[in-house]
Amino acid sequence: MESRLTLLLPAIAFVILFCIPRPVREAVDYPLPSPLPLTGAWAFGKSLASAGKIGENVLSGCESFVVDEKRKIGYCSAERSVIAYHFENQTTETIAVLGGRLGGLHIDDNGDVYVADFSQGFFQIDPRSRIVSLVATEADGLPFGYADDVEVAQDGTLYLTDATQVYLTKQWPTHSFDPLYPFLVDYLSAKPSGRLIKLDSKTRKATVLLQDQYFLNGIALSADESYLLLTETNALKVKRFWLKGEKKGLVEDFLTNLPGYPDSIHRGSDGTFWITIFNLRFPYLESLSPYGFLKSLILRLPASYVNRLATGVHHSLVVQVNQDGKVLRSFHDDSGAVNPITSCIEYDGKLYLSSMVQNAVSVFPLK
Repeated sequence: MESRLTLLLPAIAFVILFCIPRPVREAVDYPLPSPLPLTGAWAFGKSLASAGKIGENVLSGCESFVVDEKRKIGYCSAERSVIAYHFENQTTETIAVLGGRLGGLHIDDNGDVYVADFSQGFFQIDPRSRIVSLVATEADGLPFGYADDVEVAQDGTLYLTDATQVYLTKQWPTHSFDPLYPFLVDYLSAKPSGRLIKLDSKTRKATVLLQDQYFLNGIALSADESYLLLTETNALKVKRFWLKGEKKGLVEDFLTNLPGYPDSIHRGSDGTFWITIFNLRFPYLESLSPYGFLKSLILRLPASYVNRLATGVHHSLVVQVNQDGKVLRSFHDDSGAVNPITSCIEYDGKLYLSSMVQNAVSVFPLK
């Protein structure tokens, strides 16, 4: 009897799992190419583990950190607040408290701060008056599913990334927001829904420039504003979207087959770009990619179980690339000192590294 029951257990488990309500999205087969080897400019060199810290226990859990170089003020997007860090006297102050988990940041020439609230949309903050204005919540009639990052052009035009539409489903509770789960659902389902959006600074009209992307994440303008670079996290690539010239409106691959998941991207002082890879590829996720039916079953499990697939390796890196997509150098951390890194900017000869789980912003000298 006991042996018979043992044989039946897998079948019983399968039936129970199959009877659970449909997942956020059914999955499809999506085999991934092999990652680029960590050799040459990708090789593990000087470790980021030697980085110093600023704002310990205050600049905690920063998804993003940016610097207003004119005013020598840094801004951190923490759990629900935007925190200013004054470089001259090393003091901090909270300039805004919002309702959801905060993501990408950008500062315009006037010193105003733009921030993505994953679940609410995009906001503009005047650090002087502390006035907070809601900028956008939808594009083309479709609400943002995961407001991720923002970039501002010289003429005030905003470029926004809406990473995925997972949270528009009825299965997900509206009162909570888990930043890891939508990434995993998007990865497992392999059904892209990310969007690039242009927002007119005067009319506030939002226009979708690009859609059906695999978790569209970080965004950065080139120095001459002729194109945008976009990290497509779950396709393991960086894309270039042309804004001007003969290629206007076209999108092309810039970097492909990345060894890990690209997150933020920022332009450096010399016109090159710094790309954050928050983690090398997760082996469990990688092994599931070709098996759509199995992934559909996994997506029927509670979020806490799905999140466990993001285990097995803890290794972040930042990569400097030129305008042609050539990798110039990279810096790594597999010690846990600064990883997982979600954002990296260059300022005053140093890299400032932020993380959603670290209790400070890390500072790494480039010389």
